Amino acid sequence: MTSLDIVEALLDHAAAVADLIHRSFAARPPVDPPAAALAEDEASVAAAIAESGGLVALLDDVVVGALLFDHTRHGRFGLRRVSVDPGHQEHGIASAIVGVAESVAEERGVDGVWLLVRDELPATVRFWRRRGYLPVAREGVHSVFAKPMPVHVKIESPEAMAELARKLAEIVRAGDLLILTGELGAGKTTFTQGLGE
Repeated sequence: MTSLDIVEALLDHAAAVADLIHRSFAARPPVDPPAAALAEDEASVAAAIAESGGLVALLDDVVVGALLFDHTRHGRFGLRRVSVDPGHQEHGIASAIVGVAESVAEERGVDGVWLLVRDELPATVRFWRRRGYLPVAREGVHSVFAKPMPVHVKIESPEAMAELARKLAEIVRAGDLLILTGELGAGKTTFTQGLGE
């Protein structure tokens, strides 16, 4: 029986992750200029893990999937070098590892996740779009795709609810949809009044 485990990337995984990145990116259709991922090596992967962390997918203790985190750009939680062993693709490993990454982002309280996607790889674009990521900017030959994360806020008083609504009013725009649900007394009316102010 096989078991897929998604765990935090450790420095001990650096060589296996670098090898996986090479095999995964080399199996994609060629792009011009070539993917910078092909220049990754054990040292660069170890440095990325040490600086920002990452995840590995282990199938019976063998690294079959990985991604690295990137906290340096776009003010959000970044994903890079999302890789799955070519022999294990189309089995949901990428979706599983991205799902765990999104959970990590949510636990860390960030407002969204981003990554760079090459437009000339339509299957890759479709993969990210199906998971709720949308293009928000251009960066060289890449589109910057982003996905907002849910925000959970515990509100202790009507005054705090009104203040939350006033802060939200600064960022909502015409056409945005807000759905307020909750039991009687949850603060929906107070929120609406604060938003209206």
